[in-house]
Amino acid sequence: MGSTARLFLVGGPPGVEGSLRARLTELENCWSRFIETSDITRANNASGHETLVSADTLLLVDRALTASR
Repeated sequence: MGSTARLFLVGGPPGVEGSLRARLTELENCWSRFIETSDITRANNASGHETLVSADTLLLVDRALTASR
């Protein structure tokens, strides 16, 4: 997404840091405009046609629309 993220973890179960990093990578792969296969790039390239996206992307759009209201 063209951003830098820092994780500050205090406590938690073993392996949670790896899980958090994996989740950030998963979201980056959905939302980055720099990745050809991301939901965002595919939606932009669809030129207004219907495009299948992940549940995470649908939730992101829903929350963004709610925030804009």
